[in-house]
Amino acid sequence: MKLEKFFNILAILLIIFSLCFKIYTLNNSIVGFDEAGTAYIANEMSSGKMLYLDYFDHKSPFMHYALSLAFKLIEPTQLSIKLIALFFDIFLLICIYLVARLLVLRYALLSAAIYSVLNLNLSLNAEVIVAAFGLLATLFYTKSITGKNTQLNLFIAGLLIAVAIWFKQPAAVFYLAIIAHLVYLKYQNQITKSELIRNIAIFTAGVLALSIPLLVYFLYKVGFYFLYAILKFNTEFTGSSSRIIQMGKGLNILLFNFGFMIAVILASITSIMQKKEKISSLFLIICLFTIGFIFFGQEIFYQHFFQLAPFIIILTAYSLTYLDEKARTLAIIILLIGALSISLVALEDKAREIKSGQIEKYDEVFMYLENEVPKNASFFADNPIYTFVGQYKLNQPLVGCAPSFNSVFNYSFICNLSYLVLTHRQNYLSEDEKSCIKDNYVLLKRFDNVGESFVEIWKLKNSTND
Repeated sequence: MKLEKFFNILAILLIIFSLCFKIYTLNNSIVGFDEAGTAYIANEMSSGKMLYLDYFDHKSPFMHYALSLAFKLIEPTQLSIKLIALFFDIFLLICIYLVARLLVLRYALLSAAIYSVLNLNLSLNAEVIVAAFGLLATLFYTKSITGKNTQLNLFIAGLLIAVAIWFKQPAAVFYLAIIAHLVYLKYQNQITKSELIRNIAIFTAGVLALSIPLLVYFLYKVGFYFLYAILKFNTEFTGSSSRIIQMGKGLNILLFNFGFMIAVILASITSIMQKKEKISSLFLIICLFTIGFIFFGQEIFYQHFFQLAPFIIILTAYSLTYLDEKARTLAIIILLIGALSISLVALEDKAREIKSGQIEKYDEVFMYLENEVPKNASFFADNPIYTFVGQYKLNQPLVGCAPSFNSVFNYSFICNLSYLVLTHRQNYLSEDEKSCIKDNYVLLKRFDNVGESFVEIWKLKNSTND
């Protein structure tokens, strides 16, 4: 008991360290490509622009609308983006703590502490919100299969899954995983065939109750553009590298950030499978489905694993309950060391970023744009951070360059603009588009070693827009 209290104190200290680190980074970090792109579109939406029609994004709309609403209350800046990210991060942290406390009964603080170090750089990614609503949906689903009010809890679970899906499409994997778990319960004779059909119908009704009205609304407002953006485009684009390379990248992320948890789960997997316990089997199925979905994707990025994080953490907490006292103590020590190691790596990365003067280098670019590029100029930046911070207005739907966008869309429109801000992402442009820039633009300024590359500001020759 004393040892468990000691571990809880260490977990609390780790949570406090993580929270302090995140607060420190609020004003000492640059927003990422996806953050800036989403924030730019959201800010324009608050001025009357329409997502999918005026500006393109291939993600579900709730994140854009949430930010657009927020930007009506607070000024759209890098700091405000990080503050919103901190809000959602704490929201997911609380969800993990409550679900662990309600379902596992123990290790809630340890579960929260492990999550707290996984998002130390505080990125505003839809996956964090998706994970939070997916976890809440899982809580109501477990209540439906272990307690009373089965139908109501199933319906609420479906509604929460729908909310997650409308933040980002990959949340549909939670729906599939829960359906698979219901089938598993029928296979184990823990529910009847009629209960299986009824539960699937009620759960699906919850998903459709929110999704159908929203689908009708967006089809009415933007028509085919909506379906193309969230469905068809995601089947058309190609990744920046081969599937083998992407899978290797994903495996590296998985093992470095979750390997210590996977080790604990594997130590208990035999007991989990033998006991056929409803809740642990549910979290195991969700983890397997989510990992499979991530590795099936064209592109694999670190933020995609936030959708996995709370479920593998809760499954790890469950796994601890299957171990004997000595093995459990060793496993907790491994988990705390793993969490501490991740936090120290993040701390070192941030120290190097600050020492290299990255923030100041970005500020130099922002200041140059402020002084040299008029706000009313026709403008395009391949990284939307410069469009967002500079408060420039785009007159076409693409807000940046990425392998997915450039593999589908034609960027020839850039040859008719007065100013271009280009980074290493210009390599994604076609040879004709690169030749157009070389022949028709003059390089005003180049900044080296800014973020992950360089920044070049180009001006159209003989442009009258000064």
